[in-house]
Amino acid sequence: MLKKQTTKNYQSHDETVLEFCPGINAIVGRTQAGKTAILRALLWLMNNRPRGFRFHKHFATEPTEVELETSSCIVKREKGNKTDSGSYYLDGKKFSGFGSSVPEEITEALNLSEVNIQQQLEQPFLITASPPEVARVINKAIRLEDSAQWITELNSGVNAGNREVRRLKDEIGETEEELKEYIDLEKIETEIEKLKAIDQDIELLEEQEQELETFVIEIGNRTDAISSMNKRIKKIEQPLSKAIELQKNIEQTSNVIDQLVEARTLSIKIEDGKNTLLAEEPIQEAFELADKIKRIERVINSLSFYVESIDSTMKSRETADLALEKAKTDLFSAWKNTKRCPLCFSPMKIELIKKRMELI
Repeated sequence: MLKKQTTKNYQSHDETVLEFCPGINAIVGRTQAGKTAILRALLWLMNNRPRGFRFHKHFATEPTEVELETSSCIVKREKGNKTDSGSYYLDGKKFSGFGSSVPEEITEALNLSEVNIQQQLEQPFLITASPPEVARVINKAIRLEDSAQWITELNSGVNAGNREVRRLKDEIGETEEELKEYIDLEKIETEIEKLKAIDQDIELLEEQEQELETFVIEIGNRTDAISSMNKRIKKIEQPLSKAIELQKNIEQTSNVIDQLVEARTLSIKIEDGKNTLLAEEPIQEAFELADKIKRIERVINSLSFYVESIDSTMKSRETADLALEKAKTDLFSAWKNTKRCPLCFSPMKIELIKKRMELI
């Protein structure tokens, strides 16, 4: 359904907007007011005729435009000069380079023909027309010609489909005949599966054979190594016997030395006993002196423990001082970077931060 037509710079129209209402619309006006020009503008939009530029309004500087709004789309035709073929627009999409014809998209969107347009001074619609003309108009209106074309195309499709069905049936028959040659295919597949199993067993045996060959080679290598070790053992058997004999001699000599040491120790003890019998008072003083020495050693050990404790405490103090200095440095760096109090997070000036660090 037509809703609105806008005509710009076409013959006598600067810019005319007609909004159509449902049903019959009448355009009335005085002679030469431009009633027929509105119909011509619509025909120019529909058919891209006339081809010239004589319909352009005199002294108009802007292009000629005719825009038609329907219930489904908006179509606009625009032309700027007589050498320019102009452009069509369909819902804002531009079409150009179409020559003397109308873009197919525009024709389909408008869905209008000469049946829908009756020009000035024409006879009343179909009243005085001949029966063939009436039939032609009705056929075109209900697209009867298209229906006949559709039926023809459908019959052609059906015939082509039947031919394809017959061809496929023939191919199926030929294929079935060819398949009869492979009627024993299932038995052959069973034999093939058995052969595959045998082939897998052969591959497994070959792998085991390779492993056995590798094992034999390894045994041969180890046998060679054992033979080499036996030869080395034979070479060192004689020096080893001599070494064992020498060890025995050393042990005997060591026993003799131990006996001599024991005898010397016993001799010293005998001499010490003799001296003890000759001087009893000096022995008593020696015992007392030994007790004093033990007490002094205990005092020295206690003092050593305290000295070690003091030393450890001093080291801990030094470590604590270093940690405190590092904490001060980190605190000053944090204050300097954030410029905020670490307790309440309020802003702090750098002078206040330095004073706080001096107090710390």
